[in-house]
Amino acid sequence: MNLELELLFVRLRWPVAATRWWVMQELATLLVTPGVADEVQTRLFKELRGCRLEAEALEVLSIFWMAFHKGWAAPQELGDALSRPSMLADRLLGDMKVSSQSVATPPLHVAPTDFEVPEEFERRQGTDVPRIHYSTVKWMEKRFGFPLVRQMAYEWARSKEAYPDAPFQGDLAHFARPTGGAGCFADRTSLRMLTAFIRTLEVAKALWQAPAQLAFGVVLRALPLVPTLAFLRPERPTWLPALVPEAGADADSISGFIGGADAALRAMDLQAALIALATPLHVSDHEVTVLTVVRWRRWGSKDVEPSELWERYASRQHRAYGDFDSDGWGLQSLISSLPLEEVIDEEVDAAPMAALLGTEVIGYLQRELYPERLYLPVVTGQADDLVAEPSGGKLAIKAADVEVASQQYWNAGWSPGHPSGSSGLVGTALIGRADWPRGEDEAAPDGHFYLWRLSRLKREHGYGDYEEEAPLFGIIGL
Repeated sequence: MNLELELLFVRLRWPVAATRWWVMQELATLLVTPGVADEVQTRLFKELRGCRLEAEALEVLSIFWMAFHKGWAAPQELGDALSRPSMLADRLLGDMKVSSQSVATPPLHVAPTDFEVPEEFERRQGTDVPRIHYSTVKWMEKRFGFPLVRQMAYEWARSKEAYPDAPFQGDLAHFARPTGGAGCFADRTSLRMLTAFIRTLEVAKALWQAPAQLAFGVVLRALPLVPTLAFLRPERPTWLPALVPEAGADADSISGFIGGADAALRAMDLQAALIALATPLHVSDHEVTVLTVVRWRRWGSKDVEPSELWERYASRQHRAYGDFDSDGWGLQSLISSLPLEEVIDEEVDAAPMAALLGTEVIGYLQRELYPERLYLPVVTGQADDLVAEPSGGKLAIKAADVEVASQQYWNAGWSPGHPSGSSGLVGTALIGRADWPRGEDEAAPDGHFYLWRLSRLKREHGYGDYEEEAPLFGIIGL
């Protein structure tokens, strides 16, 4: 028995999102590694056959899918090994030129008319599992009239049959220590709810004749990994200064940290520009300090009050600075270009060069990047959308087939969980070019500045909830 391989498979079923994503990447790499590939494939086939839930099968298929994009050739037996089929499973297999004749197990059928939605199902939404899937079927029920909420509750109740002796996972706090448990939205409860969501849409398509395109577009919200982001690998950049508590001690220390990062980056590449940086500076069981930095273009020389500008900026995040979504299905996603007047802050005549963009699909194993880590370009005046695609463990962002930015991430803390309501203990950086693209009719900016925010979460003891102190804000002219 290969003990190292068995340890990976044990961690594949840990109730921690970040751990599962990492294990899936490692197994995908091993599938194309000479000397161990055959053993890994045999073990993964066994894992796929043993899946009891549709959501579990999707995670295993995603490993094969990542390996396929690394050069692995999928045998037809892969489709035969699938025991929990779904629309998403069919799409992953289709990408690998494989088909499956498997039928839904247990068979699909509509919830009995006398089935009542249990209180427990409602209670778990937004607490034990993300609310997005429940909210989605509720919206679809209101729009199309199908009893989707009852169907999802029915499928949730049926999913107990997969684990009759242990429908809920054990002590999640064991995995979440020392910094919290928000990173554990990937336990058995979550997988059962995802399976209920997937099977509900299968019922809508197969038994209620819901349009296949609509059903597939919605069920994408059950993906474990967004294809465009699936190949990101954690690697701390060499230009990043040391992540130490002293870096966030006061405004001068923060300015020194940012200036040091900017100088080190330009020493490596004179054409490079730090567009955005979001990283924990210090992580312990008593304190988590996070620094976020965003580069802005400015016209004129109006005074900038950093806290007020950040408040206006934050109020528009995730909705007003563009969208980040795949064009159907594939490794590429699009970043929308907007008119300058839609993103400029008129009170200071300045526009951010990066933001948290709107997106419809979030891989549930990649939640450490959300809601406050994945800063992407805010580009204006372009005729076409920008294209984002994986490249060497990073995210390459192109305009007219020319790379204008890259996104990378790294681990900044080693707890598998993280404080509730925050992003994971990872840092990200968006690196652009000095010749940042702008519209033909746009005036060149008169200058640039960095807007930064430092948040500090503290708790007196090494357990319980963190409390956020008043954040610090600042401006650094360039």
